Amino acid sequence: MSTGGASGGGQRMVATRDDRPSVTQSAPWLAGIRLTLAQAPLRQVLGVVAVLAWAIWLTATWVTQPRVVPPGQVESDLATGEVMGFAVVTLVDKPSGWFVSTNSPEVSPGPEQGRDALREPDADEWSTGNGRPTIAYWVDAPVAALRVVDPNIASPLALEAIADRLDTNGIEDRTTSVTFTTFSGGVGKAGSALSLGALLVVIMGPRPSRGNRWFWFWMLGLPFGLGLLALAVLEILRPRPPDAPLDEVAARDGPPRSTGSMSHRRYGGWAGFWLSIGASMLIGAVAPALATAQPLVFMLP
Repeated sequence: MSTGGASGGGQRMVATRDDRPSVTQSAPWLAGIRLTLAQAPLRQVLGVVAVLAWAIWLTATWVTQPRVVPPGQVESDLATGEVMGFAVVTLVDKPSGWFVSTNSPEVSPGPEQGRDALREPDADEWSTGNGRPTIAYWVDAPVAALRVVDPNIASPLALEAIADRLDTNGIEDRTTSVTFTTFSGGVGKAGSALSLGALLVVIMGPRPSRGNRWFWFWMLGLPFGLGLLALAVLEILRPRPPDAPLDEVAARDGPPRSTGSMSHRRYGGWAGFWLSIGASMLIGAVAPALATAQPLVFMLP
């Protein structure tokens, strides 16, 4: 919109907020990318690739994530003959992160004193579940090959008894020799790359039809990458049909009340922000409870 007035035979134009160029006007290359990705065949390919990448990443995370198990799980694994080695380690809970939102356990080498840390633990070290020495052991299994005894359940004396029990059964003590180069670290990096790709889809992908780009920006923060799955299914593979002109609506439902098109409401950034917080809190409450009850079946978000 602009206003003008005659002055000295000329017209003076005053720019208003509506005259400001849009993002695609100021960056035509971005508009070109969005138009290209909006084409039906390429759009379907993009959606399928996004869903497959999410499924592969989630499966790899489920397979490789170390599991925090109760002390009784050690006895069960010993009975099946699957335990290959053990070590005194330090268990640290990783804070939640954007997109991946992981609270998965991070296992690092144990204290310098090794098994002595189980006999004379510092009182402060045992006051929380972060950075606490415990027992980790490896099993010959396709899922969760690295398992860590939960230090919130097992006392220092119980952990020392577990180490003695493993020694008695001839299980190799790897405390002084093991290095923690597990596949889970590579899967975590793959999750970071996937989160970057998801953000690029929100910014450079086709125009969303159910929520604006800010809505999907916040939704990408859902645990387990569920935001990317929702984006791929609801916006890329199955977008909402285009707005119908009002004359077509009139032919079907009666005369229109105004001119233009029948536009669908899209969710905005605030809706995405609060929805992502609510859903993350719900998943963050349910998933750890399931992982505690069945650690080999469910994983931490």
